[in-house]
Amino acid sequence: MNDAVTMRQFRLHLNEIAGALEVSMPTLSECVICPGWRLSLGSPDMAGIHYNIAGTGTLLVPGQAPIELKPHTLVVTPPSLHFDIQTPDDVPGSRFRTLDGRERTPLEGSDHRYHAGDGVPGLVMICGYFRALVGV
Repeated sequence: MNDAVTMRQFRLHLNEIAGALEVSMPTLSECVICPGWRLSLGSPDMAGIHYNIAGTGTLLVPGQAPIELKPHTLVVTPPSLHFDIQTPDDVPGSRFRTLDGRERTPLEGSDHRYHAGDGVPGLVMICGYFRALVGV
């Protein structure tokens, strides 16, 4: 079988999967994190999408290497994953203060805002959760 035939079969299979894929509209939240703060997030049963608009920080998943967040970084998280987003303080040795966003549940389809800390933001992200189902 030549490469052209293999690519054609691959595209057909990919089109079948894409045609059967159903993605719900994400619930979007603005996540503003000030220096020295940590925002704990996660969803029990939905995948997440997290896009850094401005600033720098780190996304922390227990047992995984930290993910550096720079402007225009996009992170997709699997369902049932709890994680923290933090931005460092300029004071060496200072401890992070934490806002537990998991205690807040926005209404389906509504916008929501998390603001961890006061003052000038160190990190601004748009975060959302969605369901993706593939029909068989």
